[in-house]
Amino acid sequence: RGAGPDATSSALLADLAEAAKNLRDKAPGPTIPQSGGKMKLIGQGESVGRFYVRLEVEDRPGVLAQVAGIFGAEKIGISSVLQPEGHGAGSVPLVFLLEQASESALQKAIAAISKLPNSRKPAHILRVEDLG
Repeated sequence: RGAGPDATSSALLADLAEAAKNLRDKAPGPTIPQSGGKMKLIGQGESVGRFYVRLEVEDRPGVLAQVAGIFGAEKIGISSVLQPEGHGAGSVPLVFLLEQASESALQKAIAAISKLPNSRKPAHILRVEDLG
């Protein structure tokens, strides 16, 4: 739920009024902080981060080892893994919190995992931001 139409309209009108006043008074606009150095734009696959990955796989011995082996082959470390019990229907979720890895390495690993005969559904992936 948002703030509602009245609050949103009020905020929008206040922003427009301030922008019009700044134009009238020839006031400088907001400034963008400078980094002090040149920044290089990188491709999405080159970005590095931690990831949360949720898979649904067949509930059989050895599947976790297969998946962990694929992450290892791509040099992706596992911080933690959770395999909840009692899901029935022959499948189980596998939840991983991965260590720092490039997005391209993660995508290669996920592509290989999705080709496993024990893989049931597409992976759910979230980037984890360490804000501390």
